Amino acid sequence: LMSYCSKEWPSDRGYRLALAYRAGTAAARVAAAEQGRWLKASWRNGAWQLRLVSFPPSSLAETSLQIQLDSLAGSRSLPLLSAVIADVAGTPSGPYYVNLGGLGDVELTTTVLRIVQDGQVLLRDTGAALLP
Repeated sequence: LMSYCSKEWPSDRGYRLALAYRAGTAAARVAAAEQGRWLKASWRNGAWQLRLVSFPPSSLAETSLQIQLDSLAGSRSLPLLSAVIADVAGTPSGPYYVNLGGLGDVELTTTVLRIVQDGQVLLRDTGAALLP
């Protein structure tokens, strides 16, 4: 369906879900909602960039990076996942993905968001709202 120019392209499955969702069928809306909420983190131009995405690549592997969310509901650490692509080695710049689907709205309205590797804080962002 699609050609892959880089590891940031969505999967065919995700692309089909997006097309079905735009077509407006009820089954497509349910399938898209089951995908969860994902946050994509990439290192670009000397800074971390964060954005919400509808779905991750189809093959993900854990990395040594974690995202720590501090909110009114408490603290939570989640693993950052990297896309696994046979012909492209993983890069320190990402992109990385974290599944936010299991978090409630109170947890998603964070007061502090950190990306941590081996105890070292790579990004500290205050007042980040992860709600779409």
